[in-house]
Amino acid sequence: MAGTLLLFSWGPGRCQPQSVSGQIRSAADKEAITIATICVPGTSNGTVSDGEGHYPITGIRPGDSLLFSFIGYQKKTDAVGERSTINITLQAHISRLNQLVVIRYGE
Repeated sequence: MAGTLLLFSWGPGRCQPQSVSGQIRSAADKEAITIATICVPGTSNGTVSDGEGHYPITGIRPGDSLLFSFIGYQKKTDAVGERSTINITLQAHISRLNQLVVIRYGE
Protein backbone atom coordinates (compact mmCIF):
# COMPACT_ATOMS: atom_id res chain seq x y z
CA MET A 1 0.00 0.00 0.00
CA ALA A 2 1.48 3.32 -1.05
CA GLY A 3 1.35 6.23 1.39
CA THR A 4 1.09 9.91 0.68
CA LEU A 5 2.96 12.51 2.64
CA LEU A 6 1.76 16.10 2.47
CA LEU A 7 4.00 18.87 3.71
CA PHE A 8 2.91 22.46 4.18
CA SER A 9 5.37 25.24 4.72
CA TRP A 10 5.09 28.98 5.18
CA GLY A 11 7.95 31.38 5.07
CA PRO A 12 9.34 32.54 8.40
CA GLY A 13 7.37 35.29 10.02
CA ARG A 14 4.40 35.16 7.64
CA CYS A 15 1.90 34.59 10.43
CA GLN A 16 3.96 36.15 13.18
CA PRO A 17 3.01 39.57 14.54
CA GLN A 18 5.31 42.34 13.39
CA SER A 19 6.23 45.87 14.38
CA VAL A 20 5.29 48.88 12.30
CA SER A 21 6.71 52.36 12.72
CA GLY A 22 6.57 55.64 10.87
CA GLN A 23 5.84 59.32 11.14
CA ILE A 24 2.62 61.37 11.02
CA ARG A 25 2.65 64.83 9.46
CA SER A 26 0.16 67.53 8.56
CA ALA A 27 -0.60 67.62 4.83
CA ALA A 28 -0.82 71.42 4.86
CA ASP A 29 2.56 72.37 6.32
CA LYS A 30 4.37 69.01 6.66
CA GLU A 31 4.80 69.62 10.40
CA ALA A 32 4.92 66.60 12.71
CA ILE A 33 1.68 65.80 14.52
CA THR A 34 2.34 64.99 18.17
CA ILE A 35 0.11 62.81 20.34
CA ALA A 36 -1.78 61.44 17.32
CA THR A 37 -3.54 58.13 17.97
CA ILE A 38 -2.59 55.02 16.00
CA CYS A 39 -4.64 51.86 16.52
CA VAL A 40 -5.79 48.61 14.96
CA PRO A 41 -9.58 49.06 14.57
CA GLY A 42 -11.65 46.61 16.62
CA THR A 43 -8.80 45.80 19.02
CA SER A 44 -7.22 47.36 22.09
CA ASN A 45 -3.85 47.58 20.28
CA GLY A 46 -2.77 51.20 19.92
CA THR A 47 -0.16 53.85 20.58
CA VAL A 48 0.45 57.60 20.22
CA SER A 49 3.03 59.56 18.26
CA ASP A 50 5.92 61.29 20.03
CA GLY A 51 7.04 64.93 19.89
CA GLU A 52 8.40 64.49 16.37
CA GLY A 53 5.38 62.58 15.04
CA HIS A 54 7.14 59.19 15.17
CA TYR A 55 5.33 56.10 16.38
CA PRO A 56 6.00 52.38 16.91
CA ILE A 57 3.24 49.80 17.21
CA THR A 58 3.73 46.07 17.81
CA GLY A 59 1.57 42.97 17.43
CA ILE A 60 0.55 43.83 13.86
CA ARG A 61 -0.40 41.09 11.39
CA PRO A 62 -0.20 41.47 7.58
CA GLY A 63 -4.03 41.57 7.28
CA ASP A 64 -4.38 44.40 9.81
CA SER A 65 -5.11 48.05 9.05
CA LEU A 66 -4.01 51.03 11.09
CA LEU A 67 -6.29 53.93 11.94
CA PHE A 68 -4.55 57.30 12.35
CA SER A 69 -6.42 60.15 14.06
CA PHE A 70 -5.90 63.49 15.76
CA ILE A 71 -8.28 66.26 16.83
CA GLY A 72 -8.86 68.72 14.00
CA TYR A 73 -7.76 66.28 11.28
CA GLN A 74 -9.59 63.74 9.14
CA LYS A 75 -9.08 60.13 10.21
CA LYS A 76 -7.13 57.92 7.83
CA THR A 77 -6.97 54.12 7.58
CA ASP A 78 -4.14 52.29 5.83
CA ALA A 79 -3.70 48.54 5.25
CA VAL A 80 -0.40 47.22 6.64
CA GLY A 81 0.28 44.32 4.28
CA GLU A 82 3.94 43.35 4.49
CA ARG A 83 5.18 46.89 5.28
CA SER A 84 7.11 47.69 8.43
CA THR A 85 7.18 51.47 7.84
CA ILE A 86 4.09 53.57 7.20
CA ASN A 87 4.42 57.35 6.97
CA ILE A 88 1.11 59.22 6.91
CA THR A 89 -0.06 62.76 6.20
CA LEU A 90 -3.38 63.86 7.68
CA GLN A 91 -5.66 66.48 6.11
CA ALA A 92 -7.05 69.24 8.32
CA HIS A 93 -10.77 68.87 9.03
CA ILE A 94 -12.42 72.22 8.50
CA SER A 95 -15.81 72.77 10.14
CA ARG A 96 -17.87 75.74 11.15
CA LEU A 97 -19.26 76.42 14.57
CA ASN A 98 -22.97 77.18 14.64
CA GLN A 99 -22.91 78.57 18.16
CA LEU A 100 -20.45 79.91 20.65
CA VAL A 101 -21.22 79.90 24.37
CA VAL A 102 -19.14 82.04 26.72
CA ILE A 103 -19.31 81.41 30.45
CA ARG A 104 -17.79 83.89 32.88
CA TYR A 105 -16.71 82.77 36.35
CA GLY A 106 -15.66 85.01 39.18
CA GLU A 107 -16.62 88.47 40.28
